[in-house]
Amino acid sequence: MRCFQTVLIALFATLQAKGAESESELMDAFAKCRGSLTNLRSINDSDRTAISNLRAMFDASSGLSAKAAAATLQMSLWIEDASASEGLARIQQDWKALLTAAPENGALASGYISWQASVGILEGTSLLQARRSLLDRFPGSAETALEVAAGLRREIDCQAAIEVLLNLGEEAPAKAKVLLAQAYFDENQFSEASEILGGMNLEAISDVAVRAQANNIVRQCEEIKPLWEAELAVRAKEEAADNLPRVRIETQKGPILIELFEDDAPNTVANFISLVQSDYYDGIAFHRFEPNFMIQGGCPNTKSGEGTYGTGGPGYTIADECKGDNARLHFADSVAMAKTSAPDTGGSQFYLNHRPTTWLNNRHTVFGRVLEGRDIACKLRKDDLIEDIAIVRLRDDSTYVPVTIAEAAEPSNTDEGKANDEGEAKAGS
Repeated sequence: MRCFQTVLIALFATLQAKGAESESELMDAFAKCRGSLTNLRSINDSDRTAISNLRAMFDASSGLSAKAAAATLQMSLWIEDASASEGLARIQQDWKALLTAAPENGALASGYISWQASVGILEGTSLLQARRSLLDRFPGSAETALEVAAGLRREIDCQAAIEVLLNLGEEAPAKAKVLLAQAYFDENQFSEASEILGGMNLEAISDVAVRAQANNIVRQCEEIKPLWEAELAVRAKEEAADNLPRVRIETQKGPILIELFEDDAPNTVANFISLVQSDYYDGIAFHRFEPNFMIQGGCPNTKSGEGTYGTGGPGYTIADECKGDNARLHFADSVAMAKTSAPDTGGSQFYLNHRPTTWLNNRHTVFGRVLEGRDIACKLRKDDLIEDIAIVRLRDDSTYVPVTIAEAAEPSNTDEGKANDEGEAKAGS
């Protein structure tokens, strides 16, 4: 890995000799710095010193433009540790300087809110209020609406994102329409997503990344629509029979009512209910959160404080029930069994889907769906507790005693709690 400090040394010598009074010279140095960074995987100490010296030159110049303020902020984001109070303060200072230099830029204002969310300054209701306030400050701004909607989707509030984007009307830019289609898709509203994209000339979209995203959503809708229609037909029969078991998960954010697919995953449901009946889940935390994907819990290590989070289980595993013709599939409200990539390794860990994850179909057992409280499920984050899981309804003729598989004496190092490997997680983002 090459170091670009030598590139900057010559620039510093030239700038210092001339007094470094020209903003254009500073920006040229920043451009070369940024270009060098694109070839590096990380920043070492000497690189960090070089960037810090260049930033000091920017700091020493007065009357810099918004573009220069943005460069200063970028350098701080490169070299400062936002987890340390000093680094956080410096980055926040540079953000405020940039917003002062460009007070009418709604995208920058939204970017500042997103940064505050990423470092934990804003969260929950405060974050939502901050994002909505931008729409009042910049009414009619498609750029601001796009940033706000994208932020809402990252926070798993797709319905709010849909509302924001619909307010742009027919004159919305292509990027906003594609994001709207994505938000519809994330909410199992596949027909709406198709309708949005069907009214567009996708090949005329100039942004290659946006065009690729649009075409990918079209393909995904074509694949998932017949699966969703079949799922709806099964759900209609279940609603008519109205006898599937149900449990209520009590969390710090509120209650979630789960209906369990006993007809299609009987042993997985029996296992889950037997654990609930033994109070196994009480006090266990959700240990894994993946934005635009899922929230996962059920690892006893989060309660005992022993072992690595995501590797614990009940002391046994159960067989998969995801291969048969009646195996349920992953949609935005699905509840599924977590396991390793090896077959029959599920135990106690489960995940709540935030969006359709078709790449997990027939690999993980879907054994229920969120019937009420999906907004609560979407608000859950890492370390939120399962305060209690209560039985709401059981079938009279079921005993809920699972068939189990003894775990090997030498447990696998693989995380039993991962719903998918890293490659799969990227595929769903």
